[in-house]
Amino acid sequence: IGSLRGGFRVIAFDLPGSGYSDKLDRAYGLEFYEDVIVRFLDVLGIERCHVAGGSMGGNLALRLAYRFPGRFLRVVAWSPAGAWESASSPPARRAAPPS
Repeated sequence: IGSLRGGFRVIAFDLPGSGYSDKLDRAYGLEFYEDVIVRFLDVLGIERCHVAGGSMGGNLALRLAYRFPGRFLRVVAWSPAGAWESASSPPARRAAPPS
């Protein structure tokens, strides 16, 4: 994060239910986290930005860019956990890209 600070405003999330955030009695899922991130950006007035993440954050970066294609200028995902089906998984149904 430190090396990015010189040219970018860097925001690192502590998503609900993890780290030091509150542990609400609710279901946590990737779509919920996507909604939290987008609402947070809305509150900050950030209409377009770059998104990056590793592991689950990488998965979220890919999902956010797919779900909100005009919102994210660049996507960087390293080791995106669970982003692809395994060879032993049943075939996934492809959803149409959001319009």
